[in-house]
Amino acid sequence: MTAAFTLSDAVPNPFIPSSKIACEVPTPSHMTLTVFNLFGQEVIRLVDGIQAPGRYTVVWNRRYRHNLSVVSGSYLYRLTSNAGFNETRQMTLVKRVCSSKYEA
Repeated sequence: MTAAFTLSDAVPNPFIPSSKIACEVPTPSHMTLTVFNLFGQEVIRLVDGIQAPGRYTVVWNRRYRHNLSVVSGSYLYRLTSNAGFNETRQMTLVKRVCSSKYEA
């Protein structure tokens, strides 16, 4: 069992299709894991509820609430708990750039 709340770096970062965010919860707590754009606007809430002690991994597939894909760029993700834990980290989405083998 973990002794403290932790929030890990997103893996991979930068990412293309999806990124995994890991966290550890030492005691039963109401946890919220939210992704924000750099303007501070909520993109999606990935977790919002009571979590038992343990290690969790959440996958973000670059979608927001309406299941539409977000644009390339940097995003912040924040884990908070009712026990006073609050940590924010950054991840970067890079979309594939298709290039033609034929150039004008």
